[in-house]
Amino acid sequence: MKAGLLFALTLTCVLITACSHGDGERVEPTISADHTTTGIDLAELKPILPAGWSLKDWRVSTDRRYVLLDLLRLPRVDRGGISPPNGAVSLYRRYAPGSFVELARIMTEAGIPPDANLDPVSDGSRLLRLDGRWNVSISASNERAALSGVDGGYEVDIPSEPSALVPTTRGVDGDYLPAGNGPLPVAATKLLGWDVERAWAAPDGITFLVLVIGRFPLGTSSLSVYRLEGSTVREVWRESNTYVRLESKSWAWRDLNADGTLDFAYLTAAAGTGWTWGQTLGASLGADGVIRDINFVLPIQRMVLEGPQDLNGDGVSEWLALDASWEAFISHPDSPVSTFVLAWDGGQYVDASSEFGDEILRRGRACAWATSCTVLTTTVSHYLDYCNAGRTTEAIAAVQELEELAVPTELAERKEAALDRIATDPYRRACRRQASGPPTTP
Repeated sequence: MKAGLLFALTLTCVLITACSHGDGERVEPTISADHTTTGIDLAELKPILPAGWSLKDWRVSTDRRYVLLDLLRLPRVDRGGISPPNGAVSLYRRYAPGSFVELARIMTEAGIPPDANLDPVSDGSRLLRLDGRWNVSISASNERAALSGVDGGYEVDIPSEPSALVPTTRGVDGDYLPAGNGPLPVAATKLLGWDVERAWAAPDGITFLVLVIGRFPLGTSSLSVYRLEGSTVREVWRESNTYVRLESKSWAWRDLNADGTLDFAYLTAAAGTGWTWGQTLGASLGADGVIRDINFVLPIQRMVLEGPQDLNGDGVSEWLALDASWEAFISHPDSPVSTFVLAWDGGQYVDASSEFGDEILRRGRACAWATSCTVLTTTVSHYLDYCNAGRTTEAIAAVQELEELAVPTELAERKEAALDRIATDPYRRACRRQASGPPTTP
């Protein structure tokens, strides 16, 4: 994990359980029957739901030009502790059956306000409240929308057609768009209160990975995949959190695992300082246009997925992971730390640390990121490196070294706690040292 990263997302996963479901399919929402009177049914709305989100509720204007959706994040992974925003209220302009462009998005779990009204007032304009702080007004001509609230105001021209492309001029990484600052789906650039930070076009020319940054207090990032489909643009996937980024240019639209599909990797994190509060995950673009999460099967519960890297030069990226099982054992920076390596097995990333033992030992360090590490922390870190690397003999020798280690009085209790933890660690049974000497059987 990169030093100084003070953003976090708890994404701990259960032992030998896939870290994400990876199917990219939408879950059938349950909607009250009275919505059938609006003239827009569930079948029309489902295609605009991004993968990983489900529809809780909606409101539709009488003329059916505007739709307000209440979205809920699906539990892709076991998110213990601090979790990212799990809800969003979005306003869409409807052009024709099945043709929509999102105009405004508020990250909230409060749902649609009970008094939300999308119909015009006497002068033909529309005004609706998205939550307790933000309102959207729409001109009588339906050509301009404005977001206003306690933190300022933002305006956009409402797109004249949903499939339009616009030239990108601000904050976009031209290396990953056709012809430099190339076109983006207008739907990705008309989101009230959000700025396009970077964008990457897939080789097919119709799929776009777009990172937008919110101007709201505390800030929020959303990484979305938009896809041109005939006469409209759909957002087919979305990750929203306090901090979402592509940390490397090589992470955008690359076949990371050499399975014939294009992938992307991204860092997603919520505010905080815990090691496991930020994870680098991945997703793939299927031939059917569906984005599917890449699955990770973790050898231990507390790990930090750090990102893809081809360690052996065979063209297939491994996925590095930080061993966070000893986080804050002495202090946050002065904690034992090690590395795992996950490798692609044809369907998911699984533990292959013993195959990359030299790499794990090369990356070994005395502690997390303290400038001066205690000898106790250093010894435990060596034990973790040897055990994770599959060097059982050296790991058992490190335990013996720990038993014989002389530590200051203030660390005596910590030393005993370390030995107790090693003796009862269910994930590293092969590296335990019995009183008689030989290791136990895994």
